[in-house]
Amino acid sequence: MEKTPAVLVTFDVDGTLMSMDGARHHLHKEAFSHAFKQVFDIDAHIDEIVHNGSTDPLIMIEVLELHGVSREKVIEALPELKRVMEDFVNQSTRSAAEGGRVLPGVPELLRALGSRSDVAFGLVTGNLEPIAWRKMQDLELLPLFPHPRFGGFSGEYCGGDPKRRTEDRAALLKVAQRHAEELFPDRKFVRWYHVGDAPADIRAAELAGSLAVGVCTGQFPRADLQASSHSPDTVILDSLRDLQQCLAVFGLEQLPAL
Repeated sequence: MEKTPAVLVTFDVDGTLMSMDGARHHLHKEAFSHAFKQVFDIDAHIDEIVHNGSTDPLIMIEVLELHGVSREKVIEALPELKRVMEDFVNQSTRSAAEGGRVLPGVPELLRALGSRSDVAFGLVTGNLEPIAWRKMQDLELLPLFPHPRFGGFSGEYCGGDPKRRTEDRAALLKVAQRHAEELFPDRKFVRWYHVGDAPADIRAAELAGSLAVGVCTGQFPRADLQASSHSPDTVILDSLRDLQQCLAVFGLEQLPAL
């Protein structure tokens, strides 16, 4: 069977598709605190550490180590910690996007990508999968992700070392690539772009073999994103606001639309 050339695009969530404006008390962060208390009877908050660009399991490890729990015990408890976090969010009637907003240009870009047969796009994020999709739902972005939905989520891989967050995020990118190839066997992905707002996204994309697209819509300025790259092919955008610019970066003007 001859495969159709296509482009794979993966997106980070926080700071890329949505902004939480630095809110300390939103549902995702509170889910961590709830899990710390339920599983280890520890009162803790993830803002005790610098967690930008990390993953949910690595954040758990780093915070709990700060409170005296051994790494081995945290890793052993990760399945329970993740279950408690997911249950907390799933059972809440609050919005997972409270205090947040969709970043400019995101709906238009997702709608444009979803209208094409030569594109597959999904999420690659440090969030646990149910939490990531819940954010998309509560921001009314979920319908813009065509079925079958796919991605690479932190529940699927954890290397266990918070100092190696780049390697973990690169592994999640490879997970998403594998899912895309399995779900779309009729497509040959000739290019793969990962879009993110943090230096860890840039480094992970390059490590995983995708083309990195940085956006200056999170907490990191352009200079930090540029300094994190070791590839001449990396592109840094101010935002995703300019639809035609984004499509040009993805090279989609060179492939037929649906």
